[in-house]
Amino acid sequence: MARFLHSFDSLTIRKADHILLAFSWLLGLGAGGLVFRDTGDSIASLMRLAAVSQMSIVGLFFNILLPFLLSAFAVYIGLPKLLLIVCFGKAFTYAFVACGIFACYDGSGWLIRWLLLFSDSCSLVLLYGYAMRHISGAGRFSLSSFLVLMVGIGLLTGVDYTMISPFLRRLLL
Repeated sequence: MARFLHSFDSLTIRKADHILLAFSWLLGLGAGGLVFRDTGDSIASLMRLAAVSQMSIVGLFFNILLPFLLSAFAVYIGLPKLLLIVCFGKAFTYAFVACGIFACYDGSGWLIRWLLLFSDSCSLVLLYGYAMRHISGAGRFSLSSFLVLMVGIGLLTGVDYTMISPFLRRLLL
């Protein structure tokens, strides 16, 4: 009987962690939008330059890779609650930049956002899935699964650099 109640308690705690992660993610998205609303006039003028300029593949790769490295470090040292902060930060920056794109490109902002933030949009799904799997602390750090994730991020960055970004520049010029 005690074993049955222990598994129920463990399941309830894991659900609370998942709810906290979702709340942290939504809070980051909302805070990014609110901060842009208050301070976004200066960034809106820079969005057009960002869309037509040539990006660095190294900068793009490390921009996508940094939240995953921080998440893996948090799981490795046994502090999965740090994933809440990493996910909040990533959601905040994504929402801030997406609001800047929408402010700069009124009617076509939805398309420009998908093309300009292709790697970020796709990596958000991977980061949230990684955080969901490890937020409860039940899953330990696995180097092989992390390396598979890194290969996926590398392929995603390569597709963005070789196909999506040149297509966006051709559309805007």
